[in-house]
Amino acid sequence: MRIGIDIDDTLTKTSEIFPKKMKEYRKKYHLKRYNKEWQLSNEQFHHFTKEYGSEIYLNVKEKKHAIAVIQKWISEGHEIYFITARSNKDIPNAQKFTIEYLKKRNIEYKEIVFDAYNKYFASKKFNLDIYIDDQEKMLDTFPPKDAYLIRFVPNKKVTSKYKTVTNWKEIEKIVENL
Repeated sequence: MRIGIDIDDTLTKTSEIFPKKMKEYRKKYHLKRYNKEWQLSNEQFHHFTKEYGSEIYLNVKEKKHAIAVIQKWISEGHEIYFITARSNKDIPNAQKFTIEYLKKRNIEYKEIVFDAYNKYFASKKFNLDIYIDDQEKMLDTFPPKDAYLIRFVPNKKVTSKYKTVTNWKEIEKIVENL
């Protein structure tokens, strides 16, 4: 099977490290919240990503069992494709840091696509059987019945029109049964 996987908050726990580092940055530079929704202005955010981007992307923790499940799939002959919105425009050297991160953890993949703001368009050429993402709006980019879509949610209280999972063992069982 050809399996497409998002990185942030699907493979990794990005939403845990990102706010911590942003808070650290604001404290370091004595910055108050920019407004209710955004912690930093655009200029401050650009500076933040330059300063903390490598630390975030190289040190973010992966979700429990993610690596073992992916390695098992590879050993079974499945092809893994990472499709991510990570971009060098947002965080300098994001692509380099992401590749380093995957290599350091021995996570193999057939191909990785960056700057993917429309996950279907970015992955269309791979003819995926399964695609896993944490964001409903990214899954919405796929035409109906093009691939089996799975949404990684933080807890069972989150509802979705897609099959939801809260951990990688659940994903593993789904793939075994397809």
